[in-house]
Amino acid sequence: MNTKKLSINIYIALSLLILVVMGLVGCDALEVSAVEAKAVDVNPLDAETVEVNDIEIGIDPTDSPEVPVPTEQPPSLPEVAPIISDDEAIRAALAAHFGVDGSKFYHFEVNENTEMYAKGGVDNGYFLAAKVDGQWVFVDGGHGAPDCDKVARYGFPPSMVPWCEPPSDAPSASDEADIRAALAAHFEMNESEFYHFEVNENTGMHAKGGVDNGYFLAAKVDGQWVFVDGGHSAPNCNEVARYGFPASMVPGCPSGGSNAPDCPGVGTTIATFITDVTYPDGSFVSPGSSFIKTWRIKNVGTCTWNSEYQLLFDGGNAMSGPTYQQLTNIHIPPGETLDISVQLTAPDTPGTYRGNWKFRGPYGDIFGLTTGNPIWVEVEVVD
Repeated sequence: MNTKKLSINIYIALSLLILVVMGLVGCDALEVSAVEAKAVDVNPLDAETVEVNDIEIGIDPTDSPEVPVPTEQPPSLPEVAPIISDDEAIRAALAAHFGVDGSKFYHFEVNENTEMYAKGGVDNGYFLAAKVDGQWVFVDGGHGAPDCDKVARYGFPPSMVPWCEPPSDAPSASDEADIRAALAAHFEMNESEFYHFEVNENTGMHAKGGVDNGYFLAAKVDGQWVFVDGGHSAPNCNEVARYGFPASMVPGCPSGGSNAPDCPGVGTTIATFITDVTYPDGSFVSPGSSFIKTWRIKNVGTCTWNSEYQLLFDGGNAMSGPTYQQLTNIHIPPGETLDISVQLTAPDTPGTYRGNWKFRGPYGDIFGLTTGNPIWVEVEVVD
């Protein structure tokens, strides 16, 4: 029993001793932590030595870590391309298509834009544009009806190009005969006397086409076709508006009935001869040789010439030239001059040869010089 008690007493004594030792160690640790905490608050630039509880702690200001200086410049931000509006991008696409400076358009307007398809007016015509791979491109335009195959290929919404959908009042088979009769009544002549008659567009209520060497516009009133306008000059836009022609059929006339801005009043298309730039009359050429004839003319009418105008062979010897070709691919306003060139080939037989040329407007009107004459080329073919 005594041995057992002695063992318990020894165990208790050892436990107390361990607790005391642990207490002493904990106090020392707390004291050192306090010293370190004070040392942290000291600014090394203010003093080199600080006394804490009679313990000297040396602080060397030169021991502060150096901040590394970057040797390479940070990468520069990529340049951001300027953001341009759809209108500006469409104008640029049209300018690129026509090969002109976009600022030279005297009229440009976007009437509809779905952000993928756009429609509007440019100079005295219309345009259709579409966005392909994020870029606006020209699709179709001018004075005539749009190319519905292109419209379908680019996926234009029907509401934007309604004339590419069959109208509810689709033209009947008898319309052409009735229109011919209406024109004959207007001109007070027999229908059989027309040497040329053709209906180019017909909505069932409005029609446009060619008659002899001019154009015509006709409308259906109370179920009967009537002549509205035609001839050689630009159409009377007030009459066009009064009969409600669709803008797509007569794009030279703006909505509202005012006359086209490029053709004041009824409008006139006429030219005057300036000079022969190449091969003046009587120039010698070799049999079968190719040559380029160039004339310089001046627009003295009231209508601006554009890509819808044509140079048209008008008789004589064609010298293998084209029946017609585009007059210009830029805009030639009244008062401006234009150089026109045509590729020709001299006949094989020696002699004097002459070919005559006139001009054709967007409505099928044929015109020449102020004298009423055509322009011509006259050469001497010599061996």
